Amino acid sequence: MHEAIILANWPSCLNSLAWSHDCILALAAGETVELLIPVLSADSDDVDTGLQGTQHWINVHIRTNQFTSTEVPPIDPLPLRASSVGEEISTSDTSLIEWSPPGLAKHARCALAVLTTNLTLSLWVSDSDPKVTRSWKRVLILNHELEMYFQELYAQEEFRLELDCETRRRLRRRIRSFAWSPQLRPPPPSQYSVQEARFPINGSFIAVSNDNNDVVILRIDSPYSFFSPPSAKWSARAVAHFSLEPKLDMHQGPRLFLLAETLSEQRFITNLAWSPWTIDPDGVPTAILAYTTNCSVHLRRVRIPPFSADVSLDQTDVFSDSSAGTRNVHLLRWMPKARDDVFYLVAFSQAGAFCFEVPCLDPSKTTVSTHDLDGRWDTVSGCAFNGLFETEPEVQFLSQLTAPVEATSELKLPVPPATESRTPPFQQSIRDSEKLFSAENELAGHTHTKAWAMCSSPMGDLVASGVSFHPGDMVEYTIAATSRTHIGIQPFHDTAGAFRLPASGGMCPVEDLSAETLIYCTKTWLEELPEESRAESAVRSTILEQFWRALGLSNDHDDDPVVGYPEARADGLDLEERTSLAQALRRAVYYNDRSILKQRYGRLLTLFFDPKGTTQSDDAPAIQKLVTEVLKLPRSSYNDSEASRKIRTVYSSMLPWLSDAETDGMDDGAVETSTDKHVEECEICDDSIGFESFAWARCGQGHEFVRCSLTFLAIQAPGISKLCGICGKRYLNEEFVVRTDKLAGVAEARQSGDSSQQDVVMPDADGGQQEGILPSTEANVTAGEGSSKQGGSTGQDRAPAVDYGRSPITLARILFAACDVCIYCGGKFVG
Repeated sequence: MHEAIILANWPSCLNSLAWSHDCILALAAGETVELLIPVLSADSDDVDTGLQGTQHWINVHIRTNQFTSTEVPPIDPLPLRASSVGEEISTSDTSLIEWSPPGLAKHARCALAVLTTNLTLSLWVSDSDPKVTRSWKRVLILNHELEMYFQELYAQEEFRLELDCETRRRLRRRIRSFAWSPQLRPPPPSQYSVQEARFPINGSFIAVSNDNNDVVILRIDSPYSFFSPPSAKWSARAVAHFSLEPKLDMHQGPRLFLLAETLSEQRFITNLAWSPWTIDPDGVPTAILAYTTNCSVHLRRVRIPPFSADVSLDQTDVFSDSSAGTRNVHLLRWMPKARDDVFYLVAFSQAGAFCFEVPCLDPSKTTVSTHDLDGRWDTVSGCAFNGLFETEPEVQFLSQLTAPVEATSELKLPVPPATESRTPPFQQSIRDSEKLFSAENELAGHTHTKAWAMCSSPMGDLVASGVSFHPGDMVEYTIAATSRTHIGIQPFHDTAGAFRLPASGGMCPVEDLSAETLIYCTKTWLEELPEESRAESAVRSTILEQFWRALGLSNDHDDDPVVGYPEARADGLDLEERTSLAQALRRAVYYNDRSILKQRYGRLLTLFFDPKGTTQSDDAPAIQKLVTEVLKLPRSSYNDSEASRKIRTVYSSMLPWLSDAETDGMDDGAVETSTDKHVEECEICDDSIGFESFAWARCGQGHEFVRCSLTFLAIQAPGISKLCGICGKRYLNEEFVVRTDKLAGVAEARQSGDSSQQDVVMPDADGGQQEGILPSTEANVTAGEGSSKQGGSTGQDRAPAVDYGRSPITLARILFAACDVCIYCGGKFVG
């Protein structure tokens, strides 16, 4: 295989590739981040991809090195002991990138964290269509929160000179490394199916290290996260930290003149890695934060209770090891999933490769196995974990200068005493590209290869590597316009033409397995088949069988029992109850019915081969399942509102159109009103709109509108809808529905002219509160102690923590939270 993508630039750092759960491949390339978004159709010849030589990827450029004076204020140089050329005069090139788990950005997508050489960490997200460059925005700079956090934490700190205060402040706000926390869910069994999917039980966290030997854990809130407080905007809040000693002595007597002395000075933590989550014997979610100092690898335990912003860190490391033996560990990575209750951590340095076997329940019993990497001296620039392993986990890696010829490019985990030398497909692909470059430039084989990065696909079935080629026997004269990076995408091992996906999502939690990932993996295999055989029924059967395998479904898997719904109390539902409610509805709509699963993924495959190959009748099973399950929700489980009443009424009006709909278990009111005519007013002429079609709505005067494919309300204005990125179904935007919704009691009071009734403002999903729509008294901003913890003790008081508390939740919010991807094909939304 499989594919070679050529980008017109060079990477600006090692480990410069990152592949998101949305199936977007990102490359750190100097002043920009290059995004590669797969084209998800079999016929892509007419797509403008922005790339030469491939029609399978769309290239999007994000300029990440431009900051306003508010984002990064102008600064004066610091004394030599604390100066940083990067912070003061760098061009702010990209030095590290990593995708967040899904769900933080709009439409349940991933956010991209970008660390630049001015030591600034920022978050980038798309606010509409990821394929459009202008949709990508910088929404948050995390350095600001670090600065405020330490200013409050050390408010009474005394300094001899004002310059010392400024120096320490700058050291604390500089960010050197970071690591995202994996999605926090109850730990699943090693092999489980999408029908046993687990909803996250907490928000998004990121660990960062600064120039002052501190590691800080930040909670990230966004307007789109299910776990963010009402009316949240993009924000970061430090919730825990720990420090290493000694700190930089700003008044040290003689300067360090010996190189060895300078290098031995512990200035900052160079690598961070966050393990998957497990549950400790007390029932508290626990993970391991790995970090590296000058010559050691350390493990420290992190605990975060479910549905809480409180984070506690052990006061001391549970394990440390100095066998890495050098100041610089090139790469530190956890395997994304535990195996047999063991986490695997790999570290690469000039001393070799190290595998740490970390027991989930007792990390202090960690064992280490090593490999000398054949005595190579160059840096390991990337690694990838194989999601298709059968018995032992496996990691592949490449070195910066010897990638085409290195004898060892893959290792079993734990590392066995003797390793078998073989050439994996990615290495052979690099050799082939190297020969082609030599022939095109008449170099007679004198070619030098630089390997910049490696990463695996979300499931771990494919590996991407980024390399550049250069003349090997002469001085290279070049300009930026002639820079080229070759990104090769290969399977981990030769599959002999067979199509095989990892079981139960492979390295990806099966809950996060996106339709985009499945389609891309299918497309890479089909490209290897003769064109005339791609549409054969046997090929489609093979693909659907592998979809089933990736979703963890076996032929003897029974449908899950219906999950009970929690009932709302007068003071509303707490966050745990809301999560249970949304999870129950999601399972019922998406996963519990095997026939609906088959229909959804069959439709997905049909859309891949022929985007116009489906009809409205194909939608009926999904619509019927959605309507019946929503009408089974007891009204006591949510607060009544105008939008909730409209949705229930239109769903009830649809029952006569759904001949096979089962009314058992539905609320009595739903069945009784099923014959009532649904009345929705036309915003043009105020005439009523009856129900005539699942796809469109029309008033008595003939004004016609598209119906939302989820609420089935008419979309009567521009700019208030989104659409599925795969099948094109149109939906109302959650922000619009929530922003204009009102609790039923308030609406009735307004209609009756009772001006003494207090308005109740619904929490706005897009980050603001609309005047006159839901109460500030319901926002539940609770004051109290700050949640910053170190070693289980509460830190100094900070600003009041924003918490969900008990606030009203309506049917509309439940519906949009449960159905955050297309109910017909599983595609993610754009717009």
